[in-house]
Amino acid sequence: MVVGISPYERFTYRYSPVIAASLIPNVLSQPFFGKLCFVVGDFMTGWLVLEILSSCGSSQRTKVASVICWLFNPFTLAMSTRGSFESAVSTAMLSILLLILKGNTFLACAVLGLVIHLRIYPVIYLIPLCCFLCLDCDVPDAHSWDRRIEGSKDRRANYFTGAIKSSCRLFRAIASITFTRRLELLALCMSSISIWLPCFLFFGSEFQSETYSYHLGRKDVRHNFSPIFYVEYIAPRIPFRAMYTFTPVLPQMVTVCLIGFKFAKDLPLCLLLQTIGFVALNKVSTAQYFVWYMSLIPTALPSGIVQCSGCKSLASLAGQDLHRAAALRFWLSAQFLWLIVAYRVEFCGTCAFLLLWFASVMFLCAHTWVGTHLMTVRTKFMQ
Repeated sequence: MVVGISPYERFTYRYSPVIAASLIPNVLSQPFFGKLCFVVGDFMTGWLVLEILSSCGSSQRTKVASVICWLFNPFTLAMSTRGSFESAVSTAMLSILLLILKGNTFLACAVLGLVIHLRIYPVIYLIPLCCFLCLDCDVPDAHSWDRRIEGSKDRRANYFTGAIKSSCRLFRAIASITFTRRLELLALCMSSISIWLPCFLFFGSEFQSETYSYHLGRKDVRHNFSPIFYVEYIAPRIPFRAMYTFTPVLPQMVTVCLIGFKFAKDLPLCLLLQTIGFVALNKVSTAQYFVWYMSLIPTALPSGIVQCSGCKSLASLAGQDLHRAAALRFWLSAQFLWLIVAYRVEFCGTCAFLLLWFASVMFLCAHTWVGTHLMTVRTKFMQ
């Protein structure tokens, strides 16, 4: 961009031109400018974690432990210092969460429009954010639905009736958001369009295809934690390859939507669970995607579980809940197994794709265990 060439001339560039423009000082003055910005983003994320927990009324010990959990995480440190801009997205997402918790919904929606432009995945957060903003409306409540149908003689008829009533409540909630939150919707749309339009005018359809369409249909048969990589690898040799390509999107979207509706009342935890489900079930899941939910862990666990269970710190949380600690150990072990097999495939040339697929399945099971356990614990305190 410094010499007037499109950033998409570089074959591997698949992001917004705004990111490339912001890193021009990397070429003109300081070659470490970008990495310094991303490290500053890490510190900003730590400060936002502190502010969010203060808004939730967490104890000082919990706040310190949560900030340390983020700042001294070797995984996120490696991502920022290698030049990944995920810390900027994490900072923006936590800013949205803090603004909403403090009641500044207009600015939060404006920032969300910016984040969706930089990374398309935050669009999944629209469901819990809309539900959270209209909690005073008649939002579908899974617990009240279960209580209504419990004890009924004709369960099938009651399920059908409950589904219809819940759908009506959902449409009323959407209508209420449309009419009572007009300024927020306007801020979201205007912030997205004001950034998207100049990029489209300057770079045309190339910007649209490389920034958005590429990620929607992306394939990666090697650097990919998702079990779907093996299907993509053997796709030319199997019938109905289109079915194998698009079928995984359905459980991903269903999971994200159900979590968004059910846990919207606890927004930090809801965003964490949605992100875990989205990353675990995505067709392409790389290591940098894990930062998406790691940045939410310090805010979600203390605000959603630690306080409800009476724990005072993350250390006591791990000590009192061995089941969750076992889930974390399984997650780390599954990732370590995948990395060992992937190293054999990538650097040693070993044909171990079936074993790599098995490691990916184990990693998916680890994500599922962690997510379902968090949902189970939180549901117990929501009843």
